[in-house]
Amino acid sequence: MCMPFETVPPPNEKSQNLVSKLKYICLLQLILALLEIFTNPFTGLNELFAVFILYQAYSTISYCSLIVYVFFCSMNLMQYLLGFGNLWQNHQMVKDVVFPFVVAVIASIFYPIAIYLAFLAYREFKAIAMSGAPAGGVYTNATGNAGGGLSQPFNRYNNRPSKIANSHNHEVVSKHSQVKE
Repeated sequence: MCMPFETVPPPNEKSQNLVSKLKYICLLQLILALLEIFTNPFTGLNELFAVFILYQAYSTISYCSLIVYVFFCSMNLMQYLLGFGNLWQNHQMVKDVVFPFVVAVIASIFYPIAIYLAFLAYREFKAIAMSGAPAGGVYTNATGNAGGGLSQPFNRYNNRPSKIANSHNHEVVSKHSQVKE
């Protein structure tokens, strides 16, 4: 995909609310990434990558990207919880690591909220994709499906079986009905 993505407007009010909440989460995670760059540059770059994934998810209404985002946030949350356990186990004083500890506390509060909102958005975006309705009617691909995050393989036939499967089933039913007669 090329940057910037072709944005897909949310098709209903619930998805619009979720997209606006995801935009706030994205902004807060960008601030968190900038703070983390000062404590651990690798973790800060990882956060910037998560910001990119979240931006891609809400701009294209892609529920698959939200799965990746939830995975990223879960792994980062686990990393911070293990860090707290390490501090507690080794009886280290917080005064030795004040700024990294404050950033870790902020991140540990942020991640569960971000995971919860991303999961709500995942449910809504997947429901939109499964319904087969175009997302906002912005653009469609050659098969008539909405582009961006909603051009998923299962939505290719708008959740209807193909004609080949129907003709095969009809032949099978016809043969069984002839046998019974």
